Amino acid sequence: MKDLPARIERYWLETVDADPLVLVRTFYGIVVFAWGVSIIPDFGRIFGDSGLTGGLEFGDFRIVSLFRWVSIDTFGYPALVLMLVASALVAMSQWVRITVPATAFLVTSFADASVPWLIGAELVIILFGLWLAVFAALT
Repeated sequence: MKDLPARIERYWLETVDADPLVLVRTFYGIVVFAWGVSIIPDFGRIFGDSGLTGGLEFGDFRIVSLFRWVSIDTFGYPALVLMLVASALVAMSQWVRITVPATAFLVTSFADASVPWLIGAELVIILFGLWLAVFAALT
């Protein structure tokens, strides 16, 4: 009991090696890249005016999304390519302060544009991405 304050201080204030976080971030980049590659064959059938969701208006989006401001029909493929490049850079731990938030923002944008098509996996990817983006911005 005597060393409890020292243990609490060590737990909360000691510098911790971030290698496990690097592994989590690398895995996140690989998962987002694989998810992006997996939607390429059905991209036109899922997104856009002729896709599963149909045309979305400004008020249809619930969260911050790229497709709130630009058309997914026009910028869908470039955004997908940007997401694939950013997620590959995240997996290689390159420019993480830029690529992790960009990847999280683009995954969230695509998930918000295809709500009827979502399963729980995309929501987990969004949560991990937002957590990693906040951590990358703060460190």
